[in-house]
Amino acid sequence: MLDLILKNCNIIDGVSDITFHSDIGILENAIVKIGNLKDYKAARIIDCGGLYAAPGFIDAHSHSDLNPFIQNGFDSKIRQGVTSEVIGNCGYSVYPLAGEFMERVVAEAREYGVDTDWSTLAQYCDSVKKRGKLKTNLIPLAGLSAIRAGVCGYSAKPMSVSELEKACEQTAKVMIDGAAGVSSGLIYPPCCYFTPDEIIELLKTAARYGGLYATHMRSEGDALLEAVNEALSAAKKAKIPLQISHLKTAGRHNWYKLDSVFELIEAAQKEGVDVSADRYPYLASQTSLDMILPKWAFDSGNELCMRRLGDPLISSNIKSEILKIYPLDSQYWESVMVSKTSYKEFLKFEGMNFRQIHNIIKTARPDCQKFDIVDCLFFFLKKENLKTSAIFFNMCERNLDRIIDKPYVMIGSDATARSASGPLSEGKPHPRAFGSFVKYLTDYVSKKKMFSLPAAISKITYLPAKKFGLSARGRIAPAHFADIVIFDYKGLEDNSSFSNPVNYPDGIVYVIVNGGIAFSKYDDYPQIYPGEMLLKN
Repeated sequence: MLDLILKNCNIIDGVSDITFHSDIGILENAIVKIGNLKDYKAARIIDCGGLYAAPGFIDAHSHSDLNPFIQNGFDSKIRQGVTSEVIGNCGYSVYPLAGEFMERVVAEAREYGVDTDWSTLAQYCDSVKKRGKLKTNLIPLAGLSAIRAGVCGYSAKPMSVSELEKACEQTAKVMIDGAAGVSSGLIYPPCCYFTPDEIIELLKTAARYGGLYATHMRSEGDALLEAVNEALSAAKKAKIPLQISHLKTAGRHNWYKLDSVFELIEAAQKEGVDVSADRYPYLASQTSLDMILPKWAFDSGNELCMRRLGDPLISSNIKSEILKIYPLDSQYWESVMVSKTSYKEFLKFEGMNFRQIHNIIKTARPDCQKFDIVDCLFFFLKKENLKTSAIFFNMCERNLDRIIDKPYVMIGSDATARSASGPLSEGKPHPRAFGSFVKYLTDYVSKKKMFSLPAAISKITYLPAKKFGLSARGRIAPAHFADIVIFDYKGLEDNSSFSNPVNYPDGIVYVIVNGGIAFSKYDDYPQIYPGEMLLKN
C-alpha cells in the first residue's frame, strides 16, 4: 500500500535529455516505484492526465531565513514549484546572533511579529522544528557578516589576531551545526570590511568541514574583474568550492566585461576549481537604498552613519563621492525605484524612481532651488532610518542570456519568499519573488528556445542539488526524496511585473515536498508543512 500515486505523468527526471510517460509511487517521504502502477493501491491517487512531473525546483539563492515563522511564509516560492531554498546568502544569516547584529535581527523579526528565541544555527533549527511552518526545505549557509559582527561589531578596522581566531571558532561551530557552507556580502557592512586574507582564513575553516563558499562579490560593476579574481583566488587558496552569487555586469559601461568574466571562471575550472554561479532572469537588482552611500559611511554601525548624514562637513564629503559616480543629471537616478519604505508618509513613493521622488519632495521645501537629488537622498534615508529597499535597473538582456546559457549557472531568485496576503504582501517587491522559475522556463524554453525543457529543468534541479550536496534530491528516481512539481507546460505564465509584482504564476498544479502535497491549485487538500531543514554532516 503506497501513500500516493501520481498517474499518467510525462516525467522529466532531472538528468536525462528525454521525457517519458509513467506513474510515480510514493511511500512516506520517498519515491519507491516508477512504472505502470495500475495494480498498486494507494491512500491517494492523482491522475495527472499527461501533465509534466519534474523534480522540485531548487532556489540556489534565497533570503527566506525568517519565513518559517511568518504567516504564509513560503507562498510565492511554493507556488512557482520551489521545494528547496538555500538561505543565509550575501553574508546575512539570522544565526549566529550576538551583539549589535542580534539587535538588528531581533528588530527585523519583530516587524513580522517573530520572536527570535535562538542564537546559534542549532537553536534556530530547533525553533523551526518546534514552531516553524515549512512549506519548502531549507539549506542553511552561515553569513560572514553575522560572524564578523558577532565578534567585532561593525568596525571597519582590520580584525585582531584574537578576533580572527574567534571568528574561525564561530565558523567551525556553525559548520558543525550543519551549515552547507558560508556566504559573503562584500558590498554590505560589516562584510565589506574583511580583508581578502581574513576571508581566506574563515574559508579554510569551512573547507575542513566540507563546506562551500557563496559570495556576493565586492563589485558587480566597475571593479567586477578584480572582484572575480578575488573570489577565485580565495577559493583556490582555501581549497573550497565557489558559488558566485547572482552573476551580473552592472552598469552600461561595464557590460563589455562579460567575456573576461567567463574567461576567468573557465580558466579556474580548468585548473580544478569547483566554481559555479547563479542568476535570476531579470534585468534589475534589489537591495537597500543606502548602498548608494560610500562604505566608510557605515563604519561602526548605522547610528554613526545617520550622524554622519546629519553632519554638514561629513555629509558634504559623502555627497562629493556620490556625485563623482552619479552626477545630478545622470540617468542613474531614473534607474533607481523605491520598492519598500518604513516611514508611513513615504508609502506613496513606493514604485517611483528617485528622480520622481526628488521632484515631489523639493516642491514642498522653501529651499527647493538648492535642494538637489543627493540632498533628497540624505533627507529620505534619515527619515527612513536607512530602512528603504530599492530596485536598480542596470543590466542588459544579451548578457543575461549569455550568463544563463552557461552550463555552470543555475537559477537563484535572490528573494525572500513573499505572499499576496499578510505581512509579506507589503510594498512593491522585485517580481523575482513571485516569478523567477516560471519566467525562466517560459522565457528560455518557450520564447527564446535556448534550452530543451529537460535541459532547462536540470539547471534548476540536479545542478543545484549536486552543488549544495543534497543527497537523493534533484532527480525523479527510486530511493530519492519525493520533491516533485506537477505542471502544465503550455499553461505556464509569469504574472508578476515591476509595476504589479504581487501575482502568482499560472501553470503549477501540484507541488509535493518530502511526499506531502504542499500546494495544489485545487482547494481539496489540507494545509500541511512537509519541509525540512537539510543539514550537512
